[in-house]
Amino acid sequence: MANTVKAPAMPGTIKAAQFIITLDAAFCLVGLALTLMAFFSTFNSGILPALIYAAGRSALLGWLLSRWSSRRRYLRWVIIAA
Repeated sequence: MANTVKAPAMPGTIKAAQFIITLDAAFCLVGLALTLMAFFSTFNSGILPALIYAAGRSALLGWLLSRWSSRRRYLRWVIIAA
């Protein structure tokens, strides 16, 4: 028989933060798509920093959200801070 561990329930504020961060990640992907379209339609090097920022932010939020199921409290607060 497997040993079970009782974990404290996730507070409602953290669940709301998870929803908001997920929504932010979705909008980051939309912004990345728009930035890619703007860059490839004009090939303007001035858009390149915005493209790098959008790609980096999308990647960071996606990676952090994949780690959300961790039970470490400090990791959840790092995700919210990002």
